[in-house]
Amino acid sequence: MKISIDMDGVLAETQKAFIKDFNSRYDYSYTLEDIGDYDCECAPFSKRTLIEVTNKLWKDDWECISPTEDNLRRKVKKICEISSRVDIVTARMKREKQMKSWLEMHGIYEDEHYSDFIREAEKHDLGHDFYIDDNPYYHGKVNKLFLYSRPWNMEVKEENGTERVYSLDEARSGIERLAKRTLE
Repeated sequence: MKISIDMDGVLAETQKAFIKDFNSRYDYSYTLEDIGDYDCECAPFSKRTLIEVTNKLWKDDWECISPTEDNLRRKVKKICEISSRVDIVTARMKREKQMKSWLEMHGIYEDEHYSDFIREAEKHDLGHDFYIDDNPYYHGKVNKLFLYSRPWNMEVKEENGTERVYSLDEARSGIERLAKRTLE
């Protein structure tokens, strides 16, 4: 059983770091909820601005990016305990070194907590059995998506292999439930 866990928005609170940086730079008071959709069409800034600023944060200030949840190391380890292969996956290019350092800073180590760190724009082509991701565009494109609930994916309904989760523990429980059904 292969599991893909997304980096930005599922493990790393990249968008929250972006909002904090954006607000301090331009004297605004936006919140995470202001990112109303994945392409930022409802947001007071463009997707391009979000990508550029978050790339810069990953390059120069990755230590300021907080984890999405407390006890992240324990939660990732618990997911690893139920699978033969867990990959941490990102579509973000040229930040692998910083992202791996961020994972290590939070006690998450390759070979102990995950099998591989994969950079891939088309994550759905990787062939994992389960995906834990905040990107709503994987809805209907992968067999089983545990959609990590964020303000930018609230319009997605739980159908066509998509199940909304509010934590990594919920995703793990869902994977265990489905794996058990397969074995019965």
